[in-house]
Amino acid sequence: MMTKIMQISDELKDWIVGALKSDVSPIALANALIKKGFDNRFAYETLFKIVGNEAIKTTEGQQIRYTYEVPKIGRKGNILHTSDKDVKVLSRNEKPFVLHLDQVLSSEECDELISLSRSRLQPSLVVDRGSGEERAGSGRTSKSMAFRLKENELVERIETRIAELTGYPAENGEGLQILNYGLGEEYKPHFDFFPPHGGCQQRRTEGWNVPHLFE
Repeated sequence: MMTKIMQISDELKDWIVGALKSDVSPIALANALIKKGFDNRFAYETLFKIVGNEAIKTTEGQQIRYTYEVPKIGRKGNILHTSDKDVKVLSRNEKPFVLHLDQVLSSEECDELISLSRSRLQPSLVVDRGSGEERAGSGRTSKSMAFRLKENELVERIETRIAELTGYPAENGEGLQILNYGLGEEYKPHFDFFPPHGGCQQRRTEGWNVPHLFE
């Protein structure tokens, strides 16, 4: 039986506090912790204490705190140059590091991707944290599809542009993904994180996602 997690870091506590301030439900946060391997009672008691401004014991002092690093894309200035276009940085956040970029894709490129993906959209899946297998999840009700790497000229051009922006080779990433949300469809709050002691199969087989680029 997998050992349940019974401690949280200062950074996870700060993230939870920020999520609560953004009106994320405490119950949703507790359930998210449980799905990621935290003990049921510990997860709910921790959330109740945070909501009630009670002191909770964290692992600060028992572990090395995360060191924030500025990625390559954050050291290139306010105009990012690629082989086929320049991209302007509209805004920037440091912790977590987020860049808001202007027109990474043109309207024509977006329209073409939508057209190419429309007939291939399928119900979006989630990854089972134990087996690492993809499955349907009640918290994710959108439709999605993914292009193969270098599937066509358009996809290859966009992949090259992203690689030049981020500094990560296209072959090190996932294929371009298209997400479609109809009325009432959603992806409920969740952690894009696998606890180091949680034994997650996906973390062992696929590794961590480093950068994300959304259009």
